[in-house]
Amino acid sequence: LKWLQMADIGDAACSTKGVFFWRINQAKYEGAGARAEALLLSVLGRFGFRQAKSAAEASLIWANCFEEKLWASASYSLINHFPRSCELSHKNRLYTALARSGCRYLPESFVLPRDRALLDQALRRVPSTGAASITASVSECAKGSIHWIVKPGQSGGGRGVTVLRCDADPQSVDAALGAADAACAAAKAPIVVSSYIESPLLVDGRKVDLRLYVLVTAFGEHAGETSAYLFSEGLVRFASEKYSLTTESLSVPFVHLTNNEVNARNKCAASGLPQSKRSRRDSGNWSLHRFWQWLRQNPPAGHGESDVVESTWQRIRELAFEAVDSARPVISTAMLAHPAERRSHCFELFGLDVLLDQNLWPWLCEVNGLPSLGVGGAPDLDIDTAMLTELFTKLLGSPQSPCWVETRAKSESDVAEVGAWFEPLSSTIVASSLDK
Repeated sequence: LKWLQMADIGDAACSTKGVFFWRINQAKYEGAGARAEALLLSVLGRFGFRQAKSAAEASLIWANCFEEKLWASASYSLINHFPRSCELSHKNRLYTALARSGCRYLPESFVLPRDRALLDQALRRVPSTGAASITASVSECAKGSIHWIVKPGQSGGGRGVTVLRCDADPQSVDAALGAADAACAAAKAPIVVSSYIESPLLVDGRKVDLRLYVLVTAFGEHAGETSAYLFSEGLVRFASEKYSLTTESLSVPFVHLTNNEVNARNKCAASGLPQSKRSRRDSGNWSLHRFWQWLRQNPPAGHGESDVVESTWQRIRELAFEAVDSARPVISTAMLAHPAERRSHCFELFGLDVLLDQNLWPWLCEVNGLPSLGVGGAPDLDIDTAMLTELFTKLLGSPQSPCWVETRAKSESDVAEVGAWFEPLSSTIVASSLDK
């Protein structure tokens, strides 16, 4: 990457480089901002960085969103966001872009209030029946659903998320629309209503999702020119109570949501210990590697042990590229407003939340523009440390620099323990799959 030569960010001595944190402590998850800062400083310290007191002293800005004036005041140092990256992190914008592109990994979704009439029509459809098939263009697990999930378009951490049941009869439709309208009014912003994946893959009877990391280094002007990398490790997060679609369970977030922030509030989690006796730093998350091992031992019907992980990972790679590339037209246009020599000084780490259904078809839940770091326990800390080490090696690495050589030697062992790296993504991944 021709981003950052050591001469651009300071003198030959690595100790002159600084990182400035801006508003990342606004995260509502208890202690998330402080833990992210501590972890980032620990990793960046190996690259010779110290914490800067102001943006003007910094060669790297780690902020909660793109702030143009802040970036300009720092002489356009590296910044961890692109302008208009909210096209991905705001669910209402993300779902609109993905629906426009015909993404196969997005459940049927509607943005309210704009799509209320279309949602009304969808709710009145008689649910279809039939066996699911992973060879269909869209998994049948997303069709015929009588349950819908409502999410605020510009919120996170499971806040404001509800699950509704609608049986297509007029009374049920009116009740569901009324609940969606109330959610929209409460959010004071657009909301997303999506077909609920009623048959998710379960581990020990509980719902799980995957938190995956995607690094984007450029949004090109033309289709397929997004430079993106998917980290080969990740986290598997669990709902803290057994999965159920009974009427009583629909209002229980610990059954349907896997967010660590949500399940940390469960006073009687699946671990059997009351919340007061459970470590706040032990969410029970698995590493992706551990999950793959479990999946090979417990492949769903119709999947062979030999290909179950490889085929699933291939579809996840397609999903990841389609997701980030959907925002390319808007973000690349916004980049044109900045000096040409500074456009390569933006990068972004996205956290993708992916749900697998019982056929191992991946569904995109959301994209996080400022994913929490090291907040879920030992697996989270280990994987996030390895991921950040690899990320900054990619951004700051320079074989000609003595500082880089020393830093790389210190960081290699961390990455090796997890055995993970950033895999390049491209439009050819999607094209080859469609050809098949």
